Amino acid sequence: MPIEVTDTRGDGLRAGKYTFTITAVPEKKQFIPSGKWYYDFQFETEQNGELIPHQEKIPVWLAAPLLRAIGAKEVEEGKFEWDKEKVIGVQFDAEIEMQRGKNGDKLFAHIVNPIAIQQPKPTEKIPF
Repeated sequence: MPIEVTDTRGDGLRAGKYTFTITAVPEKKQFIPSGKWYYDFQFETEQNGELIPHQEKIPVWLAAPLLRAIGAKEVEEGKFEWDKEKVIGVQFDAEIEMQRGKNGDKLFAHIVNPIAIQQPKPTEKIPF
């Protein structure tokens, strides 16, 4: 009897640590019907040697950790200034965590614990 192999993991991101790159200008939109604001982010990351796109709606009231990780200037506690167009190409490290949707019947991949990637310091040139 032949052995059947079935991959039920789907083609999305699995739980784990990744480096993400912002690939488009984040769009500020409103949830319907609540009218509360969120940012629609487009990311890309690598999984098993393949580039995987990831889109996430991040409510404004939950965006502070991500804004810190991408270098937004915190002018007051919890208040940020940033240029949405200049974040394209910015990278940060984060984890993907599987969370249940609003109805509790479906799992969704969500970014958690975003951390800024430390840029290497330029090496000092020693005059000869």
